[in-house]
Amino acid sequence: MGLRGPAPTPTALLELRGSKELYNRKAEPKPSAEKPVKPKWLTKDDAKVWRQVTDELARMGTLARSDGNAIGRYCSLVVEWATAHAFVNKLGQSFIVQDSQGKVKEVRLYPQVAVIVKMNAALLALEREFGLTPASRARIQVNVPERKTDSIKEKFLAAMRN
Repeated sequence: MGLRGPAPTPTALLELRGSKELYNRKAEPKPSAEKPVKPKWLTKDDAKVWRQVTDELARMGTLARSDGNAIGRYCSLVVEWATAHAFVNKLGQSFIVQDSQGKVKEVRLYPQVAVIVKMNAALLALEREFGLTPASRARIQVNVPERKTDSIKEKFLAAMRN
C-alpha cells in the first residue's frame, strides 16, 4: 500500500511557523547527517552503485549515517536488475519449448523477465524512500545551508523568503 495523505510537514518548518503540532514531535529521531559506512557484504559491482548513490544523496542533503543497509540493499537490487536486463537484451524475453518430435509445444518467458518486474517494484519503493524520483523529491524538505549574501538586493530577498 502506498503512502496515505499529504506528506508530513518537516519539523524545522513547524518550528519556524510556531506551530502547536511541534509539541507532538518531541520524540522524532534525528539521524547523523554523515555518510554511512559501506556494508562489507556489497560486491564490487554493488560498490560502484554505492559510490554513485551516496554521492548524489549527499549532494541532495538527504543522506544519513543510519541509511547504510537500506542503501546497500538498493545497490544490490540495482545490480541484480541490470544483470537480468542484460540477459533479456541478449536473448529476448521468451523461448520456445518443443516436444520430442521438434514441434512447438509452447512459448515461455525466461525467469529473468519476472526478476526484472520484481526488481522494478522493489527499486521504485527504495527510490521513493530516498527521494530519487521527481515526485518523491517534491515531498522531501531538507535544511539548505545559508549562503552569505553580498548585495543589499540579495539580503532583502533572503529576508523576504524567511
